[in-house]
Amino acid sequence: MQKRILRNDLILITVIVFVVLVSFFCFHLSKKEGGYVLVNIDGEVYAEYPIDRDVEKNIVTKYGENKLIIKNGKVSVTQADCPDKICVGHRAISKTGESIVCLPHKLIVEIK
Repeated sequence: MQKRILRNDLILITVIVFVVLVSFFCFHLSKKEGGYVLVNIDGEVYAEYPIDRDVEKNIVTKYGENKLIIKNGKVSVTQADCPDKICVGHRAISKTGESIVCLPHKLIVEIK
């Protein structure tokens, strides 16, 4: 009886892992290269930049300051004066739908 439960558990785990892997690959294969970078502050469009041009901008608002860099088709936030600096630690983004968020500064950088 114990071996039957173990075998069924292994079958269930294998099916779940297979479904997760297929979903993961389908999701990543469907991503496309972005065309432009959209910067939102507090829900309002602050700026748009083409992703194929190198840009270095200091984004200064009443919430704080972030440094946005677009280089070689990738976007990153390299400096911020917020306390947690999660946006600075985020990897560079380049695909449609990816984003970098700085909650203390109400900043969202999206690839469109």
